[in-house]
Amino acid sequence: MNLVARIVRRLLPPSKALVVAVMLLAPLAVATTAMWMLAGVVVTLAFLMGVTAGIPAATASTAPAVKGAAGVLCVAAAVGGALAGAQPPIASAVLIAGLSIAQGPLTQRVAGIGIFAPVLAAVFSSVAFSSEPWLLGVGVAVGYVFVIVLALILKLPRTVSPVARTVAWRHALVFAALAGPASWLTRSLDLGHGYWLVLALAAVLRPAPDDSRIAARSRMTGTVTGVVLAIGIVMLLPGPVALAAAAACTLLATGWGVAQDVERQALFSTPVVLLLGSGGSLGDGVGLGIERLWLTAAAAVLAVVAAAVIDRFNASVAAVSATEPDPNTAPTQPTQP
Repeated sequence: MNLVARIVRRLLPPSKALVVAVMLLAPLAVATTAMWMLAGVVVTLAFLMGVTAGIPAATASTAPAVKGAAGVLCVAAAVGGALAGAQPPIASAVLIAGLSIAQGPLTQRVAGIGIFAPVLAAVFSSVAFSSEPWLLGVGVAVGYVFVIVLALILKLPRTVSPVARTVAWRHALVFAALAGPASWLTRSLDLGHGYWLVLALAAVLRPAPDDSRIAARSRMTGTVTGVVLAIGIVMLLPGPVALAAAAACTLLATGWGVAQDVERQALFSTPVVLLLGSGGSLGDGVGLGIERLWLTAAAAVLAVVAAAVIDRFNASVAAVSATEPDPNTAPTQPTQP
């Protein structure tokens, strides 16, 4: 019994994070239901993606202008992605690379506040949505504003996380160099869920190289365990019950996201994607799981390689700086005999 209790304690987020997750998900469930009844499934999905994109802004202590700029970038990404989806793959690749670079100045103010923009473009260019592009933009905008207002009402704690200018731009350029070609490749190969490669890159490639390595390892471990958990749920539980389990996983994933635990967030968010995406079907769930697994692995490898390249670059810059005299330091005068 003690072993079971220890396992449960390890799976449950800290109580404060779990309370915040409940406070966030309860009104979100109501808003999502209302959006679905008023605007349909597709716009509701855009609304939920807008909520996801707005979380960094909602929890950041920064100027409203910065939050607004990030929101505009995300809405433009959704509309642009939907339009680029009807064009050759190079169109979405160029758009995603451009959005990756555009979020550089925002990263200087708040780490990660604009990183979901290229992800939105990847999603909307990879999946054929029936709604007009401008409606998708409206859905994203409403979701983005909703989560910021909700955070203000609930008085959620806000953090200050600026990034050095050189680090922010280096991250933006590296992300553009990886995400753009990744989008082109997955669309060229006609991978229905190829956008997951860009999403996984956004999750594991951080402005700091050391953080990228840790996040990549944690994300990979959580995803592998999450795939096994999802398959086990589908095998052991009836279809409707298996889909209902996605709600519990959503709560736990949100709680661990609040606690900033990448590994356990991936552990519980993976079953949500696989169970909802497969409709509780074992065959579909396994197929989605394998696809998501190798895309996550590819993103982790790319992120670690990129971090190593950035490390080498930083080391070379530091070596050059060490050999150059400091212009702010006055030259020493030779001592007189």
